[in-house]
Amino acid sequence: MTPNGSLMAYTLPANMKELRDQVALVSLTWKEHLKSKSSGNAQSDDQPDSPIESDTRPVRQDAIETMTIEFDNRNIIVKHLQPKLLLVLEGGVPPGRRRELKVTVEAPGDARYPPAEEQHNGVQNGACNAALSSSSVGSRASTTASAASLRRVGLLAIQRKKTEIMAQAIRDELQKSGFQMPDDPSNKLF
Repeated sequence: MTPNGSLMAYTLPANMKELRDQVALVSLTWKEHLKSKSSGNAQSDDQPDSPIESDTRPVRQDAIETMTIEFDNRNIIVKHLQPKLLLVLEGGVPPGRRRELKVTVEAPGDARYPPAEEQHNGVQNGACNAALSSSSVGSRASTTASAASLRRVGLLAIQRKKTEIMAQAIRDELQKSGFQMPDDPSNKLF
């Protein structure tokens, strides 16, 4: 999708109403955090910028590299692929899990979320690395971790690793083909 909410591609089957709602949510959240990160604003989420300040600051399109949205029933991970192009992947969570909505954004150079060395029950994420170590990019991105691996490694860490592998594969293909999202100075479409 584009940061302005234009859906570029999706997997089938898809509930279009739910998909459009998700794209709108991701787009609004991305833009809100992009303005904050781009301006170098260190204010907390409960103290947003004034409208006048936000409109006068330039917005860097690469100010956010990754955004993670955690719901009680799913995780959404968004990766910046190139200007005006985002990769959005959704992953499930164990049923009955209760947690509050959490949005985490990372600028280039920020600490990774969740941390790569994240531990669960005292065991490091070696199981995640083993589950994702096959040779082809397609199989690495689609590998399903075993139940034992999921118990040892945070599900979000596995989803994040798969997203990073897929994002890098897409970036490589875009670069190899020379594809660049068209420039739309008015930002109406992209």
